[in-house]
Amino acid sequence: MQRREAVGKRCVLIGCGFGCPRPLIVSWLFTGSRLNRWHSHGSASRAAMAALWQKARDYVKTKEFRDYVTSTHFWGPVANWGLPLAAINDMKKSPEVISGRMTTAFIFYSMTFMRFAYRVQPRNLLLMACQGTNVMVQSVQASRYLIYYYGSGAAQATAAATNAAALTTTGAATVATDAPTTTTETWPAACDLEAVCSN
Repeated sequence: MQRREAVGKRCVLIGCGFGCPRPLIVSWLFTGSRLNRWHSHGSASRAAMAALWQKARDYVKTKEFRDYVTSTHFWGPVANWGLPLAAINDMKKSPEVISGRMTTAFIFYSMTFMRFAYRVQPRNLLLMACQGTNVMVQSVQASRYLIYYYGSGAAQATAAATNAAALTTTGAATVATDAPTTTTETWPAACDLEAVCSN
């Protein structure tokens, strides 16, 4: 049924009888009944995946696919993916930098082009996926904007900044009082210069 050749701690199965297209190298753990259970689990799903993979490979080799890749139906959506990717990148930034008007414009723009991508013949599903992603990401940005400016986000950010400044000032004062006193010559401030110059 199957012939095994020992190679160190590994076992090479040649013609294993389970429909393997090539010799299968399996770790020494998969011997005997473990190997049979491993092969029997999901053999139908592996066959389906292999058929799907073969179908995809055959499609990539066709003239129809080459024409699609060289058309605006492909490169337009690829260029448009910059919008949702930029919005995803902006999610890491503070909500202070979000423009409410621009975010709203992007939401309506993307909803319009989602409809266009579905209605145009042939349907441009890549553009529709891009614009759908942009609608979702821009909606998240809009919610961050609303929470920050109209919710309690701005007040919390201001309070946190005030607390941080107070802690920094207190820490600096503590360090200054602990440090030995030295006399340093300081430059007069701008208002002091006017007083000095007028004399």
